[in-house]
Amino acid sequence: LIMPFQKWITTCMPYISLKIAETMDGNIADKNGLSKWITSENSRRRVLQMRQKADVVLVGRVTACKDDPSLLSKCARSDRRLFRVIVDSRGSLPLSSKVLNDSSVSRTIIATTRMCSTRKRAGYIAKGASVWILPLRCGMVSLTHLVKKIGNMGMIHVLCEGGGELAGGLIRAGLVDEYLFFVAPRIFGGGNAVRSVAGKGWSLNTAPCLEFINCERAGDDILIRAVPKCR
Repeated sequence: LIMPFQKWITTCMPYISLKIAETMDGNIADKNGLSKWITSENSRRRVLQMRQKADVVLVGRVTACKDDPSLLSKCARSDRRLFRVIVDSRGSLPLSSKVLNDSSVSRTIIATTRMCSTRKRAGYIAKGASVWILPLRCGMVSLTHLVKKIGNMGMIHVLCEGGGELAGGLIRAGLVDEYLFFVAPRIFGGGNAVRSVAGKGWSLNTAPCLEFINCERAGDDILIRAVPKCR
């Protein structure tokens, strides 16, 4: 319980928990791009509980646009302090999205860059959301700058819920403190199925190594908690 506070008080950086709901072969969507629902109802309840303990729920533009999630915990007390951060370098998020049209819109933050048009920025602000203009890195929002800004706002625990592009970026930047794998007993195979971690990948000698901390059942699924092995 103290780990997020310990990291923030010593580094001014938030503790990052990366949640990945995937199939046995590491996919987060099928060949048609469908992802609802890969994991069981029990797993989804566990994620809602995790949101109650977090200060920020973080997702990428693809997840926000395709799934149109509310990113709330369904607990009124927790949702009064929960912030939702959408990483969207070009301002792709539609103004009709749930996160821009509910009672918690004042705690919605669009993390973008100068590639987002001034008209779209104005639209987000008119809805009641905040817009953070951050530096570009490799064509996307600089995640290091984003995480530092979150920490400077006094938010100590971030729950990242994907998708693959954001997960890969956080891992490559060395920003993940904890991995939460919800593994469902399904196989999507190759083709156009969507991988849980996007990007160029790593070689055998450079691949990030993890240490398993805990493994338990979550309905029909398995929940594996892991941390980076080399810190």
